[in-house]
Amino acid sequence: MREPVREGRQHDAEIIAALRVAIREHLNQGDGAAAFDAAVSLWDLSAGPASAGLLLRAAAADLRSQMPLSIFIARSFTVEPVVPILRAVGARYGLDLTVRIGEFNSYSQELLSAESAAYNQPFDVLILALQTQDIAPLLWSGEIATDQPALEAEVARVTSEIDALLTAFRSRSSATVILNLLDSPSIVRQGVLDQQIAYGQADAIADANRRLRSACRRVGGVYAFDYGEAIARRGRDRWHSSYHWLTSRLPISKEFLADLAQEWTRFLVPIAGNVAKAIVVDLDNTLWGGVVGEDGADGISLSQEYPGAVFVDVQRALKDLARRGILLAICSKNNEADALEVFERHPDMQLRLEDFVVRRINWKDKSTNLREIAFELNIGLDAIAFLDDNLVERRQVRSAVPDVIVLDYPERPDTWAARLLSDPRFERLSVTDEDRRRTSMYRARAVQAEAALAFESNDEFLHALRQTVRLQAMTKMTRARIAQLTQKTNQFNLTTRRYSEQDLTEFDERGLWIAGAHVTDRFGDHGLVAAVVAEATNQRLRLDTMLMSCRVIGRGVETAVLSGIIQYARSRAYTHIDGTFIHTRKNAPARDFYSAHGFALITEDDTQSNWTLDLSTTDASTPPWIALTFSEDTLR
Repeated sequence: MREPVREGRQHDAEIIAALRVAIREHLNQGDGAAAFDAAVSLWDLSAGPASAGLLLRAAAADLRSQMPLSIFIARSFTVEPVVPILRAVGARYGLDLTVRIGEFNSYSQELLSAESAAYNQPFDVLILALQTQDIAPLLWSGEIATDQPALEAEVARVTSEIDALLTAFRSRSSATVILNLLDSPSIVRQGVLDQQIAYGQADAIADANRRLRSACRRVGGVYAFDYGEAIARRGRDRWHSSYHWLTSRLPISKEFLADLAQEWTRFLVPIAGNVAKAIVVDLDNTLWGGVVGEDGADGISLSQEYPGAVFVDVQRALKDLARRGILLAICSKNNEADALEVFERHPDMQLRLEDFVVRRINWKDKSTNLREIAFELNIGLDAIAFLDDNLVERRQVRSAVPDVIVLDYPERPDTWAARLLSDPRFERLSVTDEDRRRTSMYRARAVQAEAALAFESNDEFLHALRQTVRLQAMTKMTRARIAQLTQKTNQFNLTTRRYSEQDLTEFDERGLWIAGAHVTDRFGDHGLVAAVVAEATNQRLRLDTMLMSCRVIGRGVETAVLSGIIQYARSRAYTHIDGTFIHTRKNAPARDFYSAHGFALITEDDTQSNWTLDLSTTDASTPPWIALTFSEDTLR
């Protein structure tokens, strides 16, 4: 009898070989979408340089659009072998990455000099690929490992230098920054003694990283990547390659190049806003082991001991995702009463019914249920991730609703919790109050939808909602939420321009008007759900961005916000409001906004249309069922 591990590896090798053949056949047949889907499956099984080329070829042949993102890597070590792999990982998650690399170990000069190559071309993201042995050799080598004053001086030196670099860069660029924090050597030089003394090598590196995190927060738009922790998870001895370091100044074993690319991508995907807003989960053999209809609520596998503990971990991971602001929903073929009994009675359930904003527990095909869930949540299918243990169900969903993110995780559910928590599509770089309250807000919206059925007309219902829209100029407290809205809002978004917090800060300093709109009604507070970015030129106000969360579409909020914009424009004696609608695959709900509100069409082509509103002859009143208010500084 063959050893199970060896048998599993042989099985994987056969699948990998078959996928390679399938990718080439699909490419030869001109079926880019099928080639890309197969290349993603290959990548998930065998990520690395060999698979990267096929994935990039398939992505180029796939007609489905990918989001462009430009990157500049300033580095202290060789990163060239990582770049094609990074581009492949990006493609796997829907990003079309353009990558430029700075000169070897010239990161300081490049960021400090306004004439350097770093500033020749604009880019979206700066990756500062640094390592301790390059930028803090005394901390790495252990030469001063028992000299606390010397260690503290070295920590102060390296952190102040990085702080100065970040500050200089920020003065010249609004690009988002990913900063490698300091990593630790495999073995500290003083061995176990290092943990016994007051301030040793490990303490110094931890202290430096604490200060660097503070610098990231102070500068803004800079995100700390715990490079050392990422290495530790793979094993420091295995990660570092002395041979590659000595021969080419590449400190990483080739087997881990894809891992570094994956870690950076965990930042790039949320920076691009290419994330999942909701995760829809199956129940049997997904949230618990076994089939509740056959095993009963008492017979399923769900406990604090293995194997039931595996599903406890999955549920806890999903609860963690909900804390990030990701909506949870159920899509299960089951008798509803059987499934609900588990939620109500089982002592080891980590998730309760109130954790889910939508439930579809029936015998319909899952693609139909997913369409209904997307409609009920008012989000695109491409914003939904689907977790199901059943391969047949996943294939049916992928075929019927290809926009849905189907999570093809390995068959072993003991890997799912870690994968959920590290999947780039579930990563968030900030969490706002609206994110924390998202589940409760959607539950309130469901109550609202049910209440609407009691009214004879929609107009009567809208009056009964008692909506208030409060327009407020951007503050430090609301900047993160407004940036998040620009990055994530697709449906009612006139231009779909994506901005970081630093972009908004720069716009504010230039005098652009940036405002957010809070919406409340008798069912609760919906939070900050709309945003405007506008710039004045020659007594005209140009709308750079106007967007609104899908949560309040169809309630007249957009008209109320426009009324507020008009009041702001008139307070400044502007004569016109100009705006652009840029067509995308997703923003059809905003297509008729200008024409419906009295704007005159100026020019139009296949990609965009340009409009103007003459404030001397046209007005847009706030709907009678909405009370529009302003914060005291909004109209200044």
